[in-house]
Amino acid sequence: EGGCAEVLNLVGRETLALSRMMALAGVLPLALPGALADRFVPASADPRSLRRRTLVDGRRATAVLGFRPRRSLEEALRGH
Repeated sequence: EGGCAEVLNLVGRETLALSRMMALAGVLPLALPGALADRFVPASADPRSLRRRTLVDGRRATAVLGFRPRRSLEEALRGH
């Protein structure tokens, strides 16, 4: 009843690198060699996926909810 039964990605007006999001959160990204990084990935995850550039697609949220971002992701993370 008026709800949404699926998980949707809500995105900002532009793309933002994960390293920039981490910097905004005050987290220092740590680069690890692939073989070492693979040891820290949960068994349920594909470690190769961490080496690919991945973008979040918000088109479904627009189609289902009519969501249109009013702010950039950086503005939202900064609380503006």
